[in-house]
Amino acid sequence: MHEDTLSGGIGAELAAILAEDLFEHLDGPVTRVAAPDVPFPYAPPLEEAYLPNEQKILTAARELAAY
Repeated sequence: MHEDTLSGGIGAELAAILAEDLFEHLDGPVTRVAAPDVPFPYAPPLEEAYLPNEQKILTAARELAAY
C-alpha cells in the first residue's frame, strides 16, 4: 500500500520483482493498493476518494484471503 499511483511507482516495481523472482513461493497473486492512475485532485472530497484508505486495504485483504 502506498499513496503513489498504481503504475510507475515503487509499489509497481516491487510487485513486478516479487512476481518475477518469487512466483513459485507465492500462495496467491501480488495485489497492489495505491492511488489510481489519474492526476491528483485538490478538492478535499475528491482527495479522500483518490487516496488509499482502510476500506480499500480491507477489500484487497479479503480478496486475497479467498485464495
